[in-house]
Amino acid sequence: LLDLRDEVRIDTLFDNYIEKFEDEYRTLLQKVLEISPDLESLSEKNIGLIKAQMNYLKEKAHRFHRRNHKQVTQDLTAVEAQLMPGGHLQERTLSILQYYAQSGDSLIDFLINEVPLDPDHRIIM
Repeated sequence: LLDLRDEVRIDTLFDNYIEKFEDEYRTLLQKVLEISPDLESLSEKNIGLIKAQMNYLKEKAHRFHRRNHKQVTQDLTAVEAQLMPGGHLQERTLSILQYYAQSGDSLIDFLINEVPLDPDHRIIM
């Protein structure tokens, strides 16, 4: 769900940039290696460090994105807990007897008044 709220498209943005960076870096590396082939190991180390830093920034961006949408995540978790208490179906976890004990006949009266009376529709309470 957080991916749907990611207008920046963090993964795509960083993946595309890293790919472009690698292409440009390889072009630069070809020119530098004309000066001295000994620079190849250093350049490979450098590209690894730079990519690691880009991935670090990408993870930080994801973390801040999650933090910015923390309330949405908490709200959805609360809704899920109501719909699936304890991770199980409501009808297997909750009992009507609990609500009946709390509210007595007023619960049944409320339900009867709220449900439209339709002779073709049968309701079992």
